[in-house]
Amino acid sequence: MKKWIAALVFLFCVIAFAAEDFTVPKTNPTGGMPTMIGGVLFSKATRAVYVSSRVDLNSYKVLGKVQGSVSMWNVLALVNMGDAGWDALKKEVLKKYPEADDVVNFTVDAEYLNVFIIYMRLKVNLTGVAVKNK
Repeated sequence: MKKWIAALVFLFCVIAFAAEDFTVPKTNPTGGMPTMIGGVLFSKATRAVYVSSRVDLNSYKVLGKVQGSVSMWNVLALVNMGDAGWDALKKEVLKKYPEADDVVNFTVDAEYLNVFIIYMRLKVNLTGVAVKNK
């Protein structure tokens, strides 16, 4: 029994100290997507991740405002499922306007839910403008 308690304490310390680097999700200078859920014991938070450069909409045929989200989950820190990548997000957002060529003037935020190592979820939301090239 003492070995199990010691192992659990050790595991908790490893997670607590390792998670320190990941409590604030990182983005690269070009706006990479977040990949880690913060908070060691519990977290439920939304964080602004990226705001695209504003473009002149006169260069495009504007189709309309779009928004969408994709998610990924982790169960017991053993099984990771879902796709919260850029391609999946763009595909989801453009379902409203399948003829669109791109999404411009967009913002990306991320919602985090973490209950120790039992359940973690990252939901990435995008709001922008669907456009077609003229």
